[in-house]
Amino acid sequence: LYTFHVVRLSKFARNTTPIKLAAVKATWEAILSFVLVGALVMLANSGIELDGIGNFIVDTGKDITKFAATFADGMTSGTIDASTLQTGAVAILWTGWVTCAYTIYAQSFGQSRVGPTDANLIYTFQPIFTALFAYVLVGETMGPFGFIGGGLIGTAVFLIASSSAAAAKTEGGADSQ
Repeated sequence: LYTFHVVRLSKFARNTTPIKLAAVKATWEAILSFVLVGALVMLANSGIELDGIGNFIVDTGKDITKFAATFADGMTSGTIDASTLQTGAVAILWTGWVTCAYTIYAQSFGQSRVGPTDANLIYTFQPIFTALFAYVLVGETMGPFGFIGGGLIGTAVFLIASSSAAAAKTEGGADSQ
C-alpha cells in the first residue's frame, strides 16, 4: 500500500509546494486519528464483548478511557506536577513537529525532485539507516543476521539501480541515433 502512496505523492509533489502537501496530510492524519480514538472509546463503552482482534480493539478503547480519566484526576487533584506536564508537552511537540510534520514535509520535498521508482529505492534503505542511527545514538549493536540483511538490502538496491541506469543509458543512446 505504501507504494501506492509514493506513486500518488510523486504526482502531487510536482504540482504544489511541500509545505501545502505536509499541511494537508497532517491535517487528515489528525482528523482520522481523532475519529479512530472516538470510535475506540465509544466501542469500549458500549458494553459489547468481542473475541480475538475485536477484544483487542475493545481493550484499546478501555485503555484510552482509563488514561483520560487518570490524567483528568491527576490534573484536578494536583498530583501531576509542572515538570511532568512540561516533559509531556515537549514529547508531544517533538512527536508532532519532528517525527510527523517534518518527515511529511521532507518526503514531499524529496519526491518533487525524484520519481516514485527512485523514491522507493531510497526508502528501501530505511532499515540500514535505522540500524546506523541506533548504533550512533544509543550504542545498539547488530548480530550477524543484521549485517547479512543489511548487505542483502544494499546489494539488491545496487543491482536494481545499476540495471535501471544501464537501461536508461541504452534508451538514451537508442534515441540519439
